Parts: sequence; structure tokens; C-alpha cells
Amino acid sequence: MMGVKLDEVKPGTFFQRVELPCSRIDDEIVFFDHNTGKYYATGPVGADIWEFLADRQTLSAICDHLMMNYDINRSTCEAEVYEFLREMVDAGVVRII
Repeated sequence: MMGVKLDEVKPGTFFQRVELPCSRIDDEIVFFDHNTGKYYATGPVGADIWEFLADRQTLSAICDHLMMNYDINRSTCEAEVYEFLREMVDAGVVRII
């Protein structure tokens, strides 16, 4: 959704653009946006977030999921996930409603 800023979005509104072709390579996800001609690659945590975003998720739910699998505190998790989502929303590969 173009023109919507991440900091204006209420919880429960993040999801991946499922039409993007993507592949898991080792512990990363690589995907291609045919609209822009750009390739993207995540790290291992980004891959977990990307797969979790197959269904609409809140920032809190994403952090709950990650905190079960990684040794990270909530405030650090929320800050880092927020930044990841901001970058993905700005790139147009994660949508917000």
C-alpha cells in the first residue's frame, strides 16, 4: 500500500506479497519483485519473519514467535523487527492494511 507509513499502522496488519517468487537457500530467503526488477535476500531471522508473514501478523505476534526460537529480549526484538518491516514495506514486498 503506497503512501502508508509504517509508524501510522496499527497492529495486526503486516503480510508478505505472496505473488513474489521466492526460494529458501540454506537459512535465507531470496525473492524477486518482477514489478521493480529487484532481488532481495534475508538473513536467517528475516527468513523466519518472511515465512511467518504468510499469514497476517502483528509486530507483537512476530516477536512472540521469534522469542521462542532466539535468545532476544522483547524491546530489542521489537526494535529490530520494526526496522526489518519498515525496510520491507518501503521496498513494497511486505504489505500493510
